[in-house]
Amino acid sequence: MLKRDYILALIEELSKAIVQLLQQRRDGNTDSSLKLIQRSYQTLNVDENHRLNADPEQLAEQLKQDAKPPYPFMEILATLLLEESYLTEQNDRVLLKRALTLLEYVDEKDDTYSLERKEKIEMTKAFLKVKTNETGTHTDTTRS
Repeated sequence: MLKRDYILALIEELSKAIVQLLQQRRDGNTDSSLKLIQRSYQTLNVDENHRLNADPEQLAEQLKQDAKPPYPFMEILATLLLEESYLTEQNDRVLLKRALTLLEYVDEKDDTYSLERKEKIEMTKAFLKVKTNETGTHTDTTRS
């Protein structure tokens, strides 16, 4: 029961951080937002290499808490990647593609249907399409 309470508290803390990120982005506080994103990654205990390169199954295993499904944590991670992509031009397409991969993985594996997740997936695909048109390069938005 204590572990469950801890997990719920962690999800609540990360959700509050995302709300704060949205407010900071709206206010143009890029530096503060990026620092908050980094702290949130640390809270999830996911380093940059894993965030950007690990197979979704590996991330799921790493984020699994007390045999509970890791999907809420993976969705939070994807949201953080999206927010980071909005704040920085460096690697923004890489971050968008990674967020899309994680969101699609969660959508496929999680038993809970989420309209918000579906909207994020469609929004991310649209952003990737815009980025592709801006750079004139091809971006594959499907997972293998």
